[in-house]
Amino acid sequence: MISRRKLLQGSGAGAAAALSSAVGASSVETSAAKKIHWHNTYDVVVCGSGAAGSAAALFAAKLGASVAVLEKSSAWGGTTGKSGFHIWIPNNFELRKQGIHDDKRSCLEYIAQYSYPHLFNPEHPTLGIPANNFALLETFYDQAAPTIEQIMQWDVCQFGTARLDQQGTLGPDYFEHSPYNKVPIGRGLEPRGPGSSHWVGTDVVLAFREALRELNVAIKMRHRATGVHRNSQGQVIGITAEDNQGQTLNIRARRGVVFGTGCFSHNKNLMDQFQLLPVSGGCAVPTNEGDFIPIASELGAQLGNMSGAWRAQVILEQSIAYKSVLSAVFWPTGDSMLIVNKYGQRCINEKRNYNDRAKALYHYDANRCEYPNMINMMIYDQRCADLNSYNFPIPPRSDIEDFVVKGDSLKELSQAIAERLEKVKAHTGMMTLDKDFSDNLINSVQRFNSMAKAGVDQDFGRGSYDYDKEWYKIFDKRNDPRWPDKPYSDNATMYPLQSEGPYYAIILGPGTLGTNGGPVTNPQGEVINYQNQVIEGLYAAGNCMAHPAANAYWAAGATIGTALTFGRIAGESAAKATIKTDS
Repeated sequence: MISRRKLLQGSGAGAAAALSSAVGASSVETSAAKKIHWHNTYDVVVCGSGAAGSAAALFAAKLGASVAVLEKSSAWGGTTGKSGFHIWIPNNFELRKQGIHDDKRSCLEYIAQYSYPHLFNPEHPTLGIPANNFALLETFYDQAAPTIEQIMQWDVCQFGTARLDQQGTLGPDYFEHSPYNKVPIGRGLEPRGPGSSHWVGTDVVLAFREALRELNVAIKMRHRATGVHRNSQGQVIGITAEDNQGQTLNIRARRGVVFGTGCFSHNKNLMDQFQLLPVSGGCAVPTNEGDFIPIASELGAQLGNMSGAWRAQVILEQSIAYKSVLSAVFWPTGDSMLIVNKYGQRCINEKRNYNDRAKALYHYDANRCEYPNMINMMIYDQRCADLNSYNFPIPPRSDIEDFVVKGDSLKELSQAIAERLEKVKAHTGMMTLDKDFSDNLINSVQRFNSMAKAGVDQDFGRGSYDYDKEWYKIFDKRNDPRWPDKPYSDNATMYPLQSEGPYYAIILGPGTLGTNGGPVTNPQGEVINYQNQVIEGLYAAGNCMAHPAANAYWAAGATIGTALTFGRIAGESAAKATIKTDS
């Protein structure tokens, strides 16, 4: 496989060819060399039917362009269809309705600091980050709210302020205590259906599909883009695609091709090559294999943020058994619960957001040359099991679910965890528990219990942040009369574990909701090469592009909010582009 250094040395045909061999076949044909038989012709061809692709197709069609959407899967909507479809939209209509001013510069300072802490400079014109990245962040701020309001005006879907529960609790941003975050709540929106009913991802992607059909957009399921065609000027003028019968089709795009094909989480070659740290599994649909990367690379596209991802812990054994897990462990439920590493020691604030919590697990021990926190054990007692049954990841009955480890004492639990890890060691870098794990776990529980009674987590600050406290209300439940609520303190997120067993453990590994690296785009959605020149006719949006969020997750809905916005921009740019000759 090609090294990153080699790939970054110019547009290099040799580098692109090496990348193609690493990730699978792709093709770039120049129509000047031969006459192409076009099976279909459209103004704009969109690859992918998730939030980015659907938005691109919708906005292109609304401008009068003839549009086709190619979806690789037999299921519409991609990973977006699995989501709750919250969207994070700065300066949205709900904020303005309440008279809340979401200042542009302050918002940009928040997301730039969060995404680029190593570069951030509030005194610099572009906040210390590269000019194109800053321009993309500016574009998102400027265009996100208008994009959503237009979708609402077309009655594709309605939105309202995202609330965590029936009491109307608002969810804080994921770095709500940043000094630059002046509007830490209220930017989140959630989809609403008829009668203000609550919608999720499946509902919204189907509503988009219906809107596209009404606009006569051609929808081609089980069609995988495998390459692009260019004319003698190097402009992209169409794609090659493989249908479900294995037939290769040439599809003309007179104005442009938009890729919204999602992440590369399920391409092992790309994951091994570009992700700097181990990943055990993810939530993205299995068809997210990074198809766009070799195609764009053969055109000399500049790649960016290839080590980036939207991260979350996953149940290790589920990530081994299934290519795509049903859900990540967004919130380790329970108050009488703690998470420890292979040494039996706590290593994180268990109640922080899933992306930052997962990133914290990549601490490297220079003396031992290892990632000691990569695999975690979520430890909880019977009280936690009963109060949080049916509240993922805790199952309805912890004593029968196969991914739950049980022990009548902490010592027995330690032995059972060691035996379970032995069975899956081929998937963990042969990881085993430290010889002092059991003793350390007992000490960790004792310290945790002491801090829970006092109400102050002196080690990781659990429960001291608004995010910890507010999101706790939706994920943690107390509804079992066998366990009356007798808090020791005002810290609702912590409660002492019982002095006697049984005790339970769920083994967690590092996962992704999806990677977010790929070809670099400009604020118009056009893909650029290593000379920062536009590759005419080629556009990208969503998780298949080099995402300006880098490795930060600004708040719930940051992925879909940006996908809709950049999808709209790419679709409109393609629809407005001049018609290109096919010779």
